[in-house]
Amino acid sequence: MNEISENIKRLTHFVQLSATQNLPRDVIAFFIEQILYLAFGKLYSIANIQKGVKKAFDLTFTTEELELSVDFLVSKKRVIKSTDNNYSLEKGRAKQISDLVESENRREVKIYEEWINQVGKRNPALKRGELDLLLEDLKVYVNKFFVRHGAECATFLYDGLKKEKDVEISLSRNSAFFGELPKRGVKLDELRKIEFPLFFLESSAERKLFLSGLLDATFVYHVVSVDENCAALLRKEYKGIKIYLDTNIIYCLIGLNGKNQKSLIRRVLHYAHNFGMKIVVTQRTIDEFRKSIKLVE
Repeated sequence: MNEISENIKRLTHFVQLSATQNLPRDVIAFFIEQILYLAFGKLYSIANIQKGVKKAFDLTFTTEELELSVDFLVSKKRVIKSTDNNYSLEKGRAKQISDLVESENRREVKIYEEWINQVGKRNPALKRGELDLLLEDLKVYVNKFFVRHGAECATFLYDGLKKEKDVEISLSRNSAFFGELPKRGVKLDELRKIEFPLFFLESSAERKLFLSGLLDATFVYHVVSVDENCAALLRKEYKGIKIYLDTNIIYCLIGLNGKNQKSLIRRVLHYAHNFGMKIVVTQRTIDEFRKSIKLVE
């Protein structure tokens, strides 16, 4: 659980939903960079990267998907390709990632310290040791909330954090989390039930940005990992929606635009089918496709 939450926090900083124009490519590129960052100074083949992603993130991508994203990273000079088709993280990019991680860690410490100071002011009788225990448990609570509930996080992604009532309802549904936390005595156990939801509901502007980023990243992570809870929500939201395939997509499906595009389009359509969407090809598209094939002949 801690490994997944750390991955989500890093994903928050590196993949911005509002900025990306190719989410699948950029998300896979993120995982590639993280593996090469952890192995900085070493050369990794696509097979090594594939194994590294599986081991570190418990995610599986095809060779074609990894090649598409690593080629993008090479074109952006973020990854260096050797003459024998192995890859390493560019030195400047490694420094940038290190700086970003340190910056995000400092931001997180500041946000949690802000919260613990608020709790101390509301409960002046608490000792510093008790506040430290509350902070330790809050981090576990937040991790459980985001990691385990990709579906609810996806809902928040669409609705934002504007509906406090919806957030409060969701937090009350997660009351089981309190039973999984260490026993700290009646006083602290009861105080957690009051103060932990307030971490979400009484957020400063900076904390809301922090939480929104976690929501976005959790959504992306669960979609990529095909979390069943998140998939169930998506099936509910998108069931019956029709996706019309044009001629260019058909070209991709049969491999005329390269194996990378073929793999990517097939994966997207596979997800669309699993989410209850209807894949449609019109007669006009079929006729257009046949005509184009005849021209080639």
